[in-house]
Amino acid sequence: MKRLILILPLLLISISVCAQEFDIIFQQCYGGSGTDGILDVYKKAEGGYYVFAGSTSSDGDLPFNYGIVDFWLFETDASGQIIWQKIYGGLGYERLDWSGVQDIGDGRYVITATLQTNGNSGDINCMTTPAGGSDIWLIQLRDTTYTSINEQADYSKSFSLYPNPATLSTWIELPEHDIHAVMQLQLISPTGRTLYEAPAKGRFHHITLEIYPAGLYLVRLWDGERWRVQKLMKN
Repeated sequence: MKRLILILPLLLISISVCAQEFDIIFQQCYGGSGTDGILDVYKKAEGGYYVFAGSTSSDGDLPFNYGIVDFWLFETDASGQIIWQKIYGGLGYERLDWSGVQDIGDGRYVITATLQTNGNSGDINCMTTPAGGSDIWLIQLRDTTYTSINEQADYSKSFSLYPNPATLSTWIELPEHDIHAVMQLQLISPTGRTLYEAPAKGRFHHITLEIYPAGLYLVRLWDGERWRVQKLMKN
C-alpha cells in the first residue's frame, strides 16, 4: 500500500550558532490500499491546503474509484485533516500530467491529464480516440466557496447562516429585499454530493443536520444569477 505523506517543515534559526534546523510540525498520511501519488499542493489563504493527486484506491480516505486510476482532489485544514474531497475520472486510466495543475486565480484551477479509456464514462464526455488510444483531458475547476473582492463588497446579496458551527440543525436567513423571491437551496457534502435541495421561500429556511456526520459542508443558494455560498461546520 502506498500512501501520500504531507510534511511541513519549520525553519528554526539559531542566532548563537547560526544553524538551521527543519523540524516536523505535523505529518499526515493519505490514501487507501491501492497506489496513491501526489501531483501538486496549493496553500489556502485561510490556512490548510488543496492537494491534487492520483489514486487507484477505493477505500481508506477515498470513498470510491471510477476505474483504474482516478484524479483525487482533497482539501485539508491547517493541521492536515481532510475536510473535503472529490474523485474525478472514468472507467479507464486518467493520469494527471506533471505541471498539469495551474492556479489561474479567482478560486479557479486548470488541470490536464492523459486519458486511456474505452469511451466516455464517469466525468468524461469528450473522448475522441477509439479503444486502446489516448486523449488529452483539460478541465477547469472552481472553489465555489471562493469570494472575489467585488462579491465581498456586495454584502446585500449575501445571507445569514446560524448557528455555525451547528450540531442538530441550522437556519438560513435571507435579506429582507429577497423574501418574495423563490430561490433554490442546496446542502453539499464534504465529498461534493448534493444532500438536500429545496426551494427557499420567505425569509427563513431550516435544514436538519443530525443525520449527517461531522465535517465541513457547503450551503448554496441560487438566486437566478449566481450561487451564494457559505461554509457550514457540522459538529
